[in-house]
Amino acid sequence: MEADVGAPQPTNPGRTRDPLRDAYFIAAVFYVVAIVTGVVGDGIDGHAYWALQWPHPYPTTYGVLSDGFNYSPVAAQILLPLLVLPWPVFHALLTTAGLASLYYLAGRWSLLLLLFPPVAVELWAANINLVLAVAIVAAFRYPGMWALPLMTKVASGIGVFWFALRREWRSFAIAIGVTTVLVAVSYTLEPEAWAEWVAYLRANVGMTPMPAAIPVPLLWRLPAAAAVLIVAALTNRRWLVPITCVLATPVVLPATLTLLLASWRLSDHRDLSAKFRRATETLTARRPWLE
Repeated sequence: MEADVGAPQPTNPGRTRDPLRDAYFIAAVFYVVAIVTGVVGDGIDGHAYWALQWPHPYPTTYGVLSDGFNYSPVAAQILLPLLVLPWPVFHALLTTAGLASLYYLAGRWSLLLLLFPPVAVELWAANINLVLAVAIVAAFRYPGMWALPLMTKVASGIGVFWFALRREWRSFAIAIGVTTVLVAVSYTLEPEAWAEWVAYLRANVGMTPMPAAIPVPLLWRLPAAAAVLIVAALTNRRWLVPITCVLATPVVLPATLTLLLASWRLSDHRDLSAKFRRATETLTARRPWLE
């Protein structure tokens, strides 16, 4: 039987062109290249990671716009091999991790989310909130991933108690066990750094928040975080867990809100995405100039 030469033939079987996705990838590559070449600068938070002074990385104050490392000694020790890189390269790697995390969390919607101020600030500052959001999502399958928020933005690790509230003791033990092992190894290598970090945290309890911080005291937000986590665990609503992590964060800045993208990833948004995808595929099929 001869093929119907009049029938439309697929131009690229097995792969559907997605304008939003492709545009995001192009924008991401251009942005990273601009960082490496020095066209784009700043990355104020990432620079604080790169400029940490080991084995005494902790500043005497907090809440000021200056280089100052705030995470645990575990995080500092993991970063040490990367600190030999030039700042633009380190900045580019950190931003690439953020851009990849954004795509994992939001998929084809990532391009539109670049216009969302918290996401824009997060990428501009080269923080790790998007990476932590990915860790929160992954932790439901790999509980040891809770070590990442627990060893960086400590209070954001409140979500680990999801396992305890649901009596998933094996997962809870893995999460706490991985964190404990990391702390033990780190402390053995550099006990003085741990003493300095604990002293630093104590010195900054009750500090005046940064001007850009959301002006709701932590003592008000912690009970709310606990309540939301209990509801999440008892009703099996995983998407509520990232909300508890934001509420428990001591200083909630605009970029901190990008943790909520983990809720999007954990929620049931597939139907909406599928409908939008079909609509754009139809538009592309009728407009060859989009190919």
